[in-house]
Amino acid sequence: MMIGGLAYFFPFKIKEGKKFFLEWSGVFLILISYVFISQENLWPGYLAFIPVFGTFLVIQAQRENSLLTNNFIFQRLGAWSYSIYLWHWPLVVSMYYFSFDNSFVYFGIALSVLLGFLSYKYVEKRNFRKSFSSPMGYLKYKPLLMVVLIGGMGSTVYLNDGMEIRLPSEVAIAAQEETNKNPHKCMTDQDVYEGLNPCFIGNKNSIKAIIVGDSHADAVTTALAGAFDLNLDGILALTKASCPFIVGIKSTLHENVCLLENKDRIKFLEEKYDGIPVFWVARTGAYFFGQSSTDRSAAHEDKAPTIYFTNIYATPEEDLFSEFKAMLNITVGKVAENHPIYLVLPTPEMRQNVPKTLAKNILLGREKKDISIAYELYAERNNLIRGLLEDVAKSENVNVLDPIPYLCFEGRCIAQYQNRPIYYDDDHMSEYGNKLISPMFSQAMKKHL
Repeated sequence: MMIGGLAYFFPFKIKEGKKFFLEWSGVFLILISYVFISQENLWPGYLAFIPVFGTFLVIQAQRENSLLTNNFIFQRLGAWSYSIYLWHWPLVVSMYYFSFDNSFVYFGIALSVLLGFLSYKYVEKRNFRKSFSSPMGYLKYKPLLMVVLIGGMGSTVYLNDGMEIRLPSEVAIAAQEETNKNPHKCMTDQDVYEGLNPCFIGNKNSIKAIIVGDSHADAVTTALAGAFDLNLDGILALTKASCPFIVGIKSTLHENVCLLENKDRIKFLEEKYDGIPVFWVARTGAYFFGQSSTDRSAAHEDKAPTIYFTNIYATPEEDLFSEFKAMLNITVGKVAENHPIYLVLPTPEMRQNVPKTLAKNILLGREKKDISIAYELYAERNNLIRGLLEDVAKSENVNVLDPIPYLCFEGRCIAQYQNRPIYYDDDHMSEYGNKLISPMFSQAMKKHL
C-alpha cells in the first residue's frame, strides 16, 4: 500500500529508453537488501527503505513489455498479493510460537501463496449483491453474517480474557504466572516525579522492615513480607521502576526523576523508623549492560548504560563502576547511621519470558525441556557487581544477602519449580517464586525481632 502510494504521488513520465535502467535499478536494490538486512537489525527500521524504494522504482518504470513483470507468474502474484500479505502473518506467528525449523520458511511462503490464491478466488472475486428488496435481505447477506459471527466470537474471547478451556490446566497455570506479581501495587513508574510514595503492607503501626529500590525490589517485596505475620507487623516499600537507590544517580531514560526520588528516600530514612532494617534491591546489571533478554534488547541503545553521575557512557567503563561504587558507599553510609542495611545481590535473569516459554513447552509436549540457565551465565553478567556490593558491605552496620543458594543448584539457576514458573517475565520474581527466597529474608530478620 505504501509503495502504491509513492507511485501515485510521483507520476513521472519516463522515456522508454530509461525504463529498463529504472526497473533493474529497483531489482538491484531489492536483491541487495538481503545483504544488509538480517535478524541483527531492528525491523521494521530505516533499512526497510531499501526494498521499498527498489519496489517503487520497478512500479514507476511501468515496463508493460518487461519479461520480469509481464508474465503469468508475476501477474498472478500481483493479483493475489493482498491476500498473500494477510495470510503470511499468522504463518509467521505460528513459526515463531511453535519454534519451527527455519526450513519451514519455504513451506510458509508456498502456503501463503496458496491461501492467498484461495482467498482471492473465493472471497475477493465474489460478487455479493449490493441492493436489498426488504430488511430480511440483510439477514441473508453473507459478508454481514461473517462480520457478526467473527465479531461475536472475538468478543466472547475478549470478555472471558481468553478461552482457558482450550488448554490443559498445566498450560494455563504456567501462562497465568505472567500476572502473578506484587498485588499491593506499591511501585510508581511516572516519568514525571510526583513525590515519594511510601507503601505500607500489613500493620502500618508496627513496621519491622523497609525495602527500597527499583522494579526488582518491588518484585521481591512480598518475599520480605512473608517473614512476618502481617496481622501483627508490617513492612514499608519505597520502590520505583528503573530507580536504584543511589544518591546522585541520573538516568538517560528518565532524566532527573530518580535523582529527586533518591533525595527524598534519603531524607525519609534519616528522619523515620530509626533502627528498622533496610533492604536494598536493584537490577544493577541492566543499568550497566542493558537488557539480558534478546526479546527486550532489539535496539542498540538497550545495550548501553542507562545510568550516569557526571558523564554519559556509551559502554560500561571502569570510571562508571568507580562512580557507582563511590556513590553507593555514600548512600549506604547515610542510611547505616540510623538503620542496619542489607544489600541484596542480583537474582538470576532467564533471558526469555519464563511463563510463555514454559506454557509453550507444555503445550507442545516438551515440558521436560530445561529452561534454566547455567550459573556461568549469571556469573558472567554479575560477578563484577557482586564484588562491588560485597566491598561496600564491609562498612559497619552493612550486610549482604545472597539469593543464589535458594535459586541455583548444581551449576544451574532454575526458572521453574515443580513445573511452575518462578518469574513473571524473564527476570522479575513472581509471587510463587518469592516463596523460595522468603527464608533468606526471614533468616536476616532473626537478628532484629
